[in-house]
Amino acid sequence: MSKAKGEAPLGALIVRVAHGDREAARQIVGARSVKTLREVAAFFGVQETTVKTSWRRTGEMPGRAGAWPLAEIVVWKLGRDTTPEASAAGDGAALSALDRKREADARKAEADAEKKEVANRLARRELVYRDDVDRVLAEAVATARHILLQIPRKLLPLLPRTQRHQLSEQIAGRIAAALNRVADEVPQALDAATDIS
Repeated sequence: MSKAKGEAPLGALIVRVAHGDREAARQIVGARSVKTLREVAAFFGVQETTVKTSWRRTGEMPGRAGAWPLAEIVVWKLGRDTTPEASAAGDGAALSALDRKREADARKAEADAEKKEVANRLARRELVYRDDVDRVLAEAVATARHILLQIPRKLLPLLPRTQRHQLSEQIAGRIAAALNRVADEVPQALDAATDIS
């Protein structure tokens, strides 16, 4: 499910707009179901680990593997996020101290799970630190520069005597231009590849 930058996920928006009105939430969402917890997380704009660890842990979230009814989950979330008094009044805004603690605990659990996931991905070498990438890339470019700048000197004996120095200078100029282009483009490409905004 794609969303524009800065746009709230649909599920989170419905929970805010419905103000405890479960029937309105059902009508807005309709009979739509998704197959995975990842899709549930995307719909609500939360991490998949939140759905798995906080929402599913108690077993109260409606649905089952392969069939997650979004309308029922929105209604369940409305009931979970609001106090009984606020739900009955229909304003859905006030959260009890216990609910706020549960939310804080869920956010902490989510942050801890994300931290562990990053650590695991680093250990499996699925992620690397940007500084390490920059260092390795700088070393590779420096090595390539050193090797490539030696080419004109090594080609000198192979070039015709009358044009030897002229051709060597042209080759050196083209290599230098190519290296300058790489020096300009590689950091930009790396920045673009790691842009998470």
